[in-house]
This record gives sequence, C-alpha cells and structure tokens, in this order.
Amino acid sequence: MITPIFEDNKLAIVFSCNDNYIPYVASTILSIIKSSNLSNKYDIIILYQNLKISSKQLIYRVIGRKNNFNVRFINIVEMVAKYHLKGHIHISAEAYYRLLVPHILEGYDRAVHLDGDLIVLEDIIDLIKIDLHRCLLGARQSIPWVIEGGREKQNLEYLYETVKFSSVYKIFNVGVLIFDLTCVDRYINYEILLDDINNNFYSCGDEDIINKYYQNSTYFIPLKFNLCNYVIDLVKLEKFGTYSMYKEFIEAYKNPKIIHYQSWRKPWHYPNINMGYYYWNTIRDTELYDLVLQSQSVNIQKNYLGKIIQEVC
Repeated sequence: MITPIFEDNKLAIVFSCNDNYIPYVASTILSIIKSSNLSNKYDIIILYQNLKISSKQLIYRVIGRKNNFNVRFINIVEMVAKYHLKGHIHISAEAYYRLLVPHILEGYDRAVHLDGDLIVLEDIIDLIKIDLHRCLLGARQSIPWVIEGGREKQNLEYLYETVKFSSVYKIFNVGVLIFDLTCVDRYINYEILLDDINNNFYSCGDEDIINKYYQNSTYFIPLKFNLCNYVIDLVKLEKFGTYSMYKEFIEAYKNPKIIHYQSWRKPWHYPNINMGYYYWNTIRDTELYDLVLQSQSVNIQKNYLGKIIQEVC
C-alpha cells in the first residue's frame, strides 16, 4: 500500500504512463508546479509497468529540489499481470491503472488521477478539495456525448446495452478523476472491473468501465476543471444540452482551470490546434520544449512519408 509522503498532507496526485508519454506527463507536472502554492504540499505518484531510468530522471529534473513536491514511481505489474490489458486507437493500456487508485492508496483523504494531456492553470489542490456531495468520484460531464453521441442509433445501442446507461446526460469524462478515499469500502474490487475489461470490448476503454459501475456515485465537477480544447458546436450544445450547461461552457472557455487536449490531435504534434498555446507557453524555455520539438519532427516525417506512400499506391 502507498501511504502519504508528507505528515500534514493526505492528498495524492496520480498519473499512469509509459516511456512514450513521459514528456507529456512531465509537461502536465510542470504546469502543476507553475500554478502551485508554497503553502501546499504535492504528493505525486506515477503508476507504471516499464519505465526507463532516463524517463524517471526527466520527471525528477522537472520537479527539482522543491521542498513541497515529491514524486514516487510505483510499479503495479504484479497487480495486473494476469490481465491482458491492451490499448486501442487513442487509449493506452496504462489508462486502466486508474482503476487501482482506491485500492493501493492508504491513509489518504482524497486523490486525483490526471491524464497526461492536460495543462493545469490553477492550484490543483483547490480541485482535489472540491465538495463531492458524498459521492465517491468527481468528474466532468461529457459534452460530446450530449451533442453528438446521443444522436446516432448505433451509439445509443452501445450506450444502453453495453455500458448500461439510461441517459447521455449521465456520462462523464475520466481525464480528471477525483477519488474520495475516506470510504474505500464502497469501491468495487478492481479485479471485477479488470475481468469485465478482459471479457468484453469497450470502445472507450477504462472510461466506459468507470461510467458503467459508478454512474450513480459520481458528482459532476465544473467544466472549467476539465475543459476539452476542441471546438464545440455551440448551436448543437444549445439545442441538445441544457441552458445551464451551455452557459457554463461559455464561462469555462473564458476562464479555464485545466485544459484537456482530449482528441487525437495533441499540441505536441499539432501546435496550432485550439488552445495549443497554453501547452507551448507552459514548456517554453525548458528541456521539455526541445524534447517535444523532436517528437513533432518525427511525427511530421512519419505522416509525410505515409502520405507519399498512399499517393503512390
């Protein structure tokens, strides 16, 4: 079990990643540092199966010698060894590690699991402490499902029959996921969840699983704490969503607290995407900037070569 590293702090910040995503997780951590408060403590935990020493060293360098920050790398290979967790499309196998959070943390009051494609613009501690109104989880309502997913018959059949949902308005995104750890006995055993994943196909992976089992135990946090960067069709949002949802989105867009690069177009590969400047402004003048430029160069060459082959064939 993982216990708090600071005596006077019972809040954890958790990531799950592999070597490929380390530079981007490092960018998210850097954004947390830049928006942090000296009076708060930041207990960061990174779940992994295989990480190079160089990947860990990068994270250590980003954090530096800040007395109110600590990072630990936790290998969870023994917990998931018997499961065949596979990523697909834009979902990595590491995404399923967030299911372990309430089962491996002990002595904590709260934890937040963050995706690695986020930029945090306000002290993350404020979010972790948000009132969950006695719910186990805190997450942002899924606007894309409201305006698009619920319009197609195939999506609705999947929603109702596989994920067992009653309404598109109850679906949430797990990119920013808060856990209340004061009542861990209420969480479903992670082995049940992983068995379900092994035996069935879920198009949205861990997000579908968490929605399926915790749809009635999740509080919707404000959109500004997990604002998706891609352009939302406001006409459809106004038509299919509620007025309060429409109004909240407009306000969140004006004053975001966490930017989530939720689509497959990431700012490190496509710097001109909507709200991409938040990402580049965060990493500018750091070694992450050079690492991401290298990644971008490789991506350009790969896509360009693919385009040439496609045209020739």
